[in-house]
Amino acid sequence: MDRERTTLFTLFVDNLPEDVGLIWLRKFFNQYGVVKLAFIPVKRNKVTNRRFGFVRYNCATSAEVAISKSDGFWIEDKKLFVKFATFEVQGKKPLQNRGGQFSTINPLVGKNSRRNLPFDRS
Repeated sequence: MDRERTTLFTLFVDNLPEDVGLIWLRKFFNQYGVVKLAFIPVKRNKVTNRRFGFVRYNCATSAEVAISKSDGFWIEDKKLFVKFATFEVQGKKPLQNRGGQFSTINPLVGKNSRRNLPFDRS
């Protein structure tokens, strides 16, 4: 069975306030295009101890507009920092998503795929 490949553009959203959740994140970024996935990990940024999240689009234009409109946006007393996400594979150079494309295989396939799904089901 072939796995479906999808081109996704992932944004890194840093400095989220404590009370911001997936619903807010998805609604806020939906104003720039259809959000395919939104995820806020339990972990915090190791260097700054700030909350962060990820937003994925399947359209490069939507991702670029989201960055230009939301980077520097103030919510409560926090200034959001939004940029294309970079992915680091241990022992290798980081992969950078600078407006380019990532072909990804569905990350939810596997024996532990039902736990901790990285998206909002609502």
